[in-house]
Amino acid sequence: MQTWLSVHASLINLGQGRIIISHYVAAIQPPLFRQVWLESKAALLAFAKAWTSELRAKGIRVNVIAPGPIETGVFDHIPQEAKDRLVSMIPIGRIGQPEEIATTALFLASDDSSFISGSEIYVDGAMAQINSLKKSKSGAATSFCSAF
Repeated sequence: MQTWLSVHASLINLGQGRIIISHYVAAIQPPLFRQVWLESKAALLAFAKAWTSELRAKGIRVNVIAPGPIETGVFDHIPQEAKDRLVSMIPIGRIGQPEEIATTALFLASDDSSFISGSEIYVDGAMAQINSLKKSKSGAATSFCSAF
């Protein structure tokens, strides 16, 4: 909270600014067993909405990036079968690249996005929009997080 108050005061003094919050797309397609994690992600979205309303008159825009699976070192440590299963759940058919998140953040920070505020941008290969839940072999609903 201390960091938020410092950033908040600095941006208000500048009279403009951009706040970009990142949260994993699994908050939209929750793993069934991670209640506290999900609540923290929901809180980030609630903060973003409140800050959008509170800071708009100060020239500060707030947006959220919701990345899906991104090719980071984490995929070096999982079996290929699990990675293939995950890729099969991504409508675009591949895992995202870190640069795709970075360019989205740069766009939201730029003047090119001056009419975008209070938005949640999914960078997830269409997972949240198309592929919300799949059936496992047992017939139970499962989110893409359980692919690992």
